[in-house]
Amino acid sequence: MFTSKKSTLTYEETRDKALRLLGVREHSEKELAEKLLRSGAETENVERVIEYCREYNYVNDARFAEAYSRHLHTSKIYSKEKISYELKRKGISPEDIEAALAEIEEYTEEELIPMVERKLNGDFDMKQRNKAKRYFYNKGFSISLINSCIERIIAENEV
Repeated sequence: MFTSKKSTLTYEETRDKALRLLGVREHSEKELAEKLLRSGAETENVERVIEYCREYNYVNDARFAEAYSRHLHTSKIYSKEKISYELKRKGISPEDIEAALAEIEEYTEEELIPMVERKLNGDFDMKQRNKAKRYFYNKGFSISLINSCIERIIAENEV
């Protein structure tokens, strides 16, 4: 019978693993540390590797926050509030979050209306409206903004 025992990684193996992960995509320090610990690295080695990566600017939470917030804003259509929440989950400092969010314009009602309209897809029954509300609420938009968009869409389509 085989027993699966995860061997601990040496410093060099931990560093190589970190560089491979960073070669695929940008990571926050917290995210990188968690992945390295899950792969069997010792805490001391993870701390040293994070310091090494920080020294050579391979990992930079401010740069990560800016890139990740732009991605969430444009690709996922997240509000600033939702982006802030996601950055906190990634271990980003409040200062870096504030700086990243300063680069982003919040969606206006005029910008949100076409997106809500696509989500409703011409179906204005209560079930479809509630589905659209949940969808945009989960992206961080306020219920009042979502309701306003839906009301305007319905009013425009009643003419």
